[in-house]
Amino acid sequence: MRKAREESGQFLAEGLKIVTEAIELGQAPKVLIYGADAAQHPLLQKAISTTYDARGQVIEVNREILEKIARRDNPQAVLAVFDQVFTPLEALSPHSADVWVALHMVRDPGNLGTIIRTADAAGCGGVILVGDCCDPYSVEAVRATMGSIFAVPIVKAKEAEFIAWRHRWPGSVVGTLLTATVDQRSADYRRPTLILMGNEQAGLTPELAAVCDVNVKIPMRGRADSLNLSVATGIMIYAAGD
Repeated sequence: MRKAREESGQFLAEGLKIVTEAIELGQAPKVLIYGADAAQHPLLQKAISTTYDARGQVIEVNREILEKIARRDNPQAVLAVFDQVFTPLEALSPHSADVWVALHMVRDPGNLGTIIRTADAAGCGGVILVGDCCDPYSVEAVRATMGSIFAVPIVKAKEAEFIAWRHRWPGSVVGTLLTATVDQRSADYRRPTLILMGNEQAGLTPELAAVCDVNVKIPMRGRADSLNLSVATGIMIYAAGD
């Protein structure tokens, strides 16, 4: 539950692959839970050792308990609890990457997780969550990141804080609007480029659109008049990175 995650500062990750990714990136589990089926896997043995070294707790459980913790009928054989990590906005180094992503009031955890995974794949510097966004450490969002939650800096910022910080951005800030007249393929992406995407339903607010150096549109050639947020963000990330 989000309330419990916020109170504890921790979150649940599912699957041996994600747990292994976390360990390789320097984050040891606080609690490692596994089923008997996975007990002899060499990667799990390494995870157990790492958890003990970090003074974490290791628990072997039966399938019924795995199902209850994971809240699904076909759970992963390995689950783990980790500390949440948020990077302060002022700690970001814009020139450390060519492309960054900011999301305003993103609501769907699956979209958010997919965007974090795409940002990781494209080598983005980080993902900035502006305003009242869904929780990047929810089970659904973490699942969609496929381990990238441990690789990409995540930032939370209020609208006013973000706008004030944006004015010190050394490159271009590019937003997306259905009413924009500039094609995203012909925009001037001065690096480092900060891609600013709006809410799934409403898009960018006028206040945030106004702080962009340019607002662009992704051409729609069929009957659909918009794209899924994670798809649109992926297009923008790779357009800015080319």
